[in-house]
Amino acid sequence: MCAFGRALFSRLDSFRDKGYFLTAYTLSMLVIIVSQVLYQLAVKALPAALPPMGMLASVYALAAVTCVVLSPLAGAPLTFADFKSGFGWPMLLLAASIVGIEFGYLIAYRNGWTLGVTYSVASTATVTVLAVVGVLWFGDAMNLRRAVGLVVALAGGWLVVAPV
Repeated sequence: MCAFGRALFSRLDSFRDKGYFLTAYTLSMLVIIVSQVLYQLAVKALPAALPPMGMLASVYALAAVTCVVLSPLAGAPLTFADFKSGFGWPMLLLAASIVGIEFGYLIAYRNGWTLGVTYSVASTATVTVLAVVGVLWFGDAMNLRRAVGLVVALAGGWLVVAPV
């Protein structure tokens, strides 16, 4: 990890030692939430005249450069071996999934889905499907509280999209 990364995580550890809740654990969720909000706003703001796949290729090129530049924060600068070592079906599935998510949101917004409804429907459905997959394939626990939580999430999703 580079000096900046070590300093950042050292500072986070000192916050935790002082009783603050800003740790790498909570910071990671904050990064996810902020990034998801910015992502949705950016996709919604893209001009409809841009060809979807050309736009996605440009975005991925920028994201790849960003990953290479920021890689020292996560450990060490990337090498060619780093790109080769993880290549396999999980990486191909992840790439296809990312393109599907990006393309799906882009087309949804271009076809009139609103910002809050689009994300609500996609997230609620994703949470529900992943909960079932987690129970069936990964042995995740399902109890009454979690089942009620899923029902409440589905009801909330329905309330967001139901006609007024």
